[in-house]
Amino acid sequence: MTNRTKSTFPCFFSSLLVTFAMISLSGFAQDTPTATPSESSNSTVEGSVKEKKSALDGSQVKDWKPLRGSWVVAQFGGDGEVTIKDNNATIGYGDPLSGIRWEGEMPLENYEVALEARRMEGYDFFCGLTFPVGENSVSLILGGWGGGVLGISSIDGNDASENETSQFRNFDNKKWFRVRVRVTKDAIACWVDDEQVVDQKREGHSFDIRGEMEQCVPLGVAAFQCDSEIRNMKIRKLTPQDLTESKKKESAPSSAKSSNAESSNANASRAESGKPSQSNEEQK
Repeated sequence: MTNRTKSTFPCFFSSLLVTFAMISLSGFAQDTPTATPSESSNSTVEGSVKEKKSALDGSQVKDWKPLRGSWVVAQFGGDGEVTIKDNNATIGYGDPLSGIRWEGEMPLENYEVALEARRMEGYDFFCGLTFPVGENSVSLILGGWGGGVLGISSIDGNDASENETSQFRNFDNKKWFRVRVRVTKDAIACWVDDEQVVDQKREGHSFDIRGEMEQCVPLGVAAFQCDSEIRNMKIRKLTPQDLTESKKKESAPSSAKSSNAESSNANASRAESGKPSQSNEEQK
C-alpha cells in the first residue's frame, strides 16, 4: 500500500489569515484616539472657567423673565425719536433727555434687572437706569458728566458725580456693555460686564432720583443728548439662596473701593483745573 503525504497548504493558509487579522486589529487600536490626561485636564479647567464667568454675569440663572409688553415712551419734552420692540429699544438724541418707562408689575426689592446698552453717537450718559429701592428710586448712570462718570443718583442728596459710588470709566461708542442691578433690603449692587462696580449699603442712607428722571419711575432707561440702544431687558426675583449669598458679601470689594476713591480724586482734580466735570444736565 502506498503512503500518501498530507498537504500542508490548508494549515499554512489558516496561519496566514490569523496573522493578518492580528495585524489589522493592532492597527485599529493604534488609530483609535484616546484622551490624554492633559487633554482631559484642560477641558475640565475650561468648563470650570466658563461656569464661573456665567455665574458672575448672571447668565447661568434660569429664572430671568424678558421685560416686554409694558414699555412706553417717556415724555420729557424735547424728546428724540424712540422705538420699542419687545424688550429692546432705540433711544434718539433728546434735548436734553429721551427714554422709556415700564408700566407693568415691578417688585420694590429683592430682585435683579439686567440689560445691555451702548452709545451710538454723542458724549453723555447713554444709560440712566432708574429702578426702585423700597418706596424710593435711584438711577444708575453710565457715561454722565461729559461721557465717563458712573455712579448712583442720588444718595443722601448727592448725585452720581458727588457720592461714594462715583467713578470714572471709558465707555466707547458703539460698544455693548452688560448692566445688572440687584436690590435687597440691605444693599444695592451693580455690575458692568463681569465687574461689580457698586455695593452700597442701605442702612443709614436716603435714596432718591433727580427731579428730571421722574418720567422713568418706577423702572426706566433714559439717555442724555446722545443716541443709544438698549436690548435684552429682563428681570428676576431673588431666591432665598441669592439673599443668603448677598448677606455674606455686605462689605464692598477692595477693587471697587479703590476704583471709587481714584475716580473721586480724578473728578476733584478736574474741578480744580477748571475743566468741566459734569454734564449739561446740571445747568438746566
